[in-house]
Amino acid sequence: MGAKYLDRNIRALAVNGRLAVIGLQGGVKGELNLGALLAKRAAVTATSLRGRPLGEKASIIAAVTEHVWPLIGGGRVRPVVDRTVPLQDAAEGHRALEAGSHVGKVLLVAPATA
Repeated sequence: MGAKYLDRNIRALAVNGRLAVIGLQGGVKGELNLGALLAKRAAVTATSLRGRPLGEKASIIAAVTEHVWPLIGGGRVRPVVDRTVPLQDAAEGHRALEAGSHVGKVLLVAPATA
């Protein structure tokens, strides 16, 4: 989530924890409490696919396909879903996100088709 959740994410880290920043949706500038980072012997790293060469992107995709998707497919890794919201009530889902009252994903679901 980028800068918006930087402090919250640092506080949530375990001792020797690692925070991986992969998106900037919550902003690009944040204040980092170095004392909290040092006390936890934690690390912050950031990465992106956008600026990488095509061959490197292909290697990353192949590794994810081999090592990560089987864990998801087998149910060992699952997303945390806070709630589902009908698509027609999308504004309600957005309000939950803006309020920060959720833990996990807020999913918009389309009505079932016959």
